[in-house]
Amino acid sequence: MHKRGFGILIIIWTLLILSAGFVNIWFSNRSSKERIKASANSFFKEIVTIRSWNALHGGVYVRIDSDNLPNPYLKVPNRDLYVNDTLSLTLINPAYMTRQIGELAQVRDNVHFHITSLRPIREANHADAWETEALKSFENGNPEYFERVKMGDSVYYRYMAPLWVEPSCLKCHAKQGYHLGDIRGGISVSLKGAPYDRQYGYDTLRMGVIYIVIFFLGLWGLLYVRKFTWNQFKIIRDHNRKLREHEQKLKQNNKQMEKLISVIAHDLRGPIGNLMVTSDLLNSDDDGISPEHRRKLVANLHRSAESTYELLLHLLSWAKAKRGTMPCRPEKIPVGELVDDAVQVLQPAAKSKSLVVTKNVDPVQIFADRDMMRTVIRNILGNAVKFTHRGGRIRIEAHQATAGSVDIIVEDSGVGISKELIDQFFQSGEISSSQGTDGEKGTGLGLLLIKEFIETNKGKLRIESEPGKGTRVILSMPAG
Repeated sequence: MHKRGFGILIIIWTLLILSAGFVNIWFSNRSSKERIKASANSFFKEIVTIRSWNALHGGVYVRIDSDNLPNPYLKVPNRDLYVNDTLSLTLINPAYMTRQIGELAQVRDNVHFHITSLRPIREANHADAWETEALKSFENGNPEYFERVKMGDSVYYRYMAPLWVEPSCLKCHAKQGYHLGDIRGGISVSLKGAPYDRQYGYDTLRMGVIYIVIFFLGLWGLLYVRKFTWNQFKIIRDHNRKLREHEQKLKQNNKQMEKLISVIAHDLRGPIGNLMVTSDLLNSDDDGISPEHRRKLVANLHRSAESTYELLLHLLSWAKAKRGTMPCRPEKIPVGELVDDAVQVLQPAAKSKSLVVTKNVDPVQIFADRDMMRTVIRNILGNAVKFTHRGGRIRIEAHQATAGSVDIIVEDSGVGISKELIDQFFQSGEISSSQGTDGEKGTGLGLLLIKEFIETNKGKLRIESEPGKGTRVILSMPAG
């Protein structure tokens, strides 16, 4: 997934969570206020029910004491009753009872009830500013009034609903001009806001934590999807790249194979033709062939057979390497052993051209397949012998290049190779046949085999050369 597209997804997800969170908090706040309002309304209804019970029975008599003094605003017959010297009773009407319940509830439950009116009989029942506004709204048809207000240093949720004039009310309030069905006043219920606000804060915090968890879970999901889609994209991309590389390699192999067939056909024609001519001469009945001439013909026949055999061996090894049927068994190999083996095999050819071969091989080891590396060193040294003029020199070196690699260098004073041919070989694998300084046959197949074996053993091949100034071949192989 593209970085820009992923960034847009994160922005959309963040906005979605923030929007959902704010909407939920708004609904939670609204729901919290509705619950508080319902609670206040329940208190109001309880008081109204108790008042109705009191009014239904014409009031309730209670013992007169310091907490229940006679109500001076209640002007009715038999307000106070004398029972005996130790017991006197006074009548508690609905208003007086409401005031007492309110005082008790304020102490025990942090709930304050206040019965009030725009025209109260008792001075203490006068409405405050908020209650006055609520009472006026009732006269305008509002069925209830609810607000969150600050009173002093505290916050309260205040609720108020009207009290309607009923028949039992007229006994005390008819003289004030009230009629049945009028709004007599109301009862305000004040609930301390701190407990409710604290609970709302806890709910909001809990909701915030939930949304934060959901946000990060969603973010993790987006990251996982991005990683999954990116991995799938990389798999497809790598697969396509491998297909392209495979296609390119097939084209290169086909091109290489066409060139190789052309080179082999050309180079086999000479040795095989020479074999046929020489064998015909030797098989003829001409007795005029001197022993010396016959010896030279046999030697020429041997060289042609040897050249053809070497070409076929290289072709077979290269084909196996290409097909992957040649096993690679890497092991620790002393470089000195490989160099001594190659020098020993090629010493006769070097001696026949009076070449000076010197060695400067440190006691280092490489980690590679022994048979493959034996073929590589022999071919490189063989090329050096083949393309160096008589009396020339060949130098072989080996040393630790880095902690993990060993460099093997074969340098000669031979004919050299142009930069164009070197680049052509490394870029496209194209080869061309050429003759050695003494007419030795060469197809270039050995160089292809060297490159294939070195890469199979995780090594690197470099060639530094100029025409007429010799060649320097460097192998960088894993250290053993």
